[in-house]
Amino acid sequence: MYVVIEDLTDLEKKLGLTKEIVEARVFAVLRKNGLKPVEGKPEAPHFYNVNIKVVGNACAINVGVMREVTINNGIGDPPPFLATTWNLNSLGDLGTNSSSGMDSILDRVSSLTEQFANEFLKANGK
Repeated sequence: MYVVIEDLTDLEKKLGLTKEIVEARVFAVLRKNGLKPVEGKPEAPHFYNVNIKVVGNACAINVGVMREVTINNGIGDPPPFLATTWNLNSLGDLGTNSSSGMDSILDRVSSLTEQFANEFLKANGK
């Protein structure tokens, strides 16, 4: 399973987050659930995507599965494009302490990834 962590802005980096830290957390949850994560690239035909955005003391986390799809328009062979085929979001307050903010984000990333793994395994088996 390919995994793509979106670029982080300076606001996320101020909390101590790096793509490597987020990726390590996601990989650990996926492995714990019997899935085999691989660092992905947005050009992959499908991937698990993590996007984190911080504004002030608020944070939005979006995880989803992006998959290459084609829509039959009846005219010809249109080019495939990436579309979200599964998605979860988490919005929340970070508090006032930057280390608790980073922990809060990572805990929510873990929770969302756990939900994804459970649903993926229900639909696809191990």
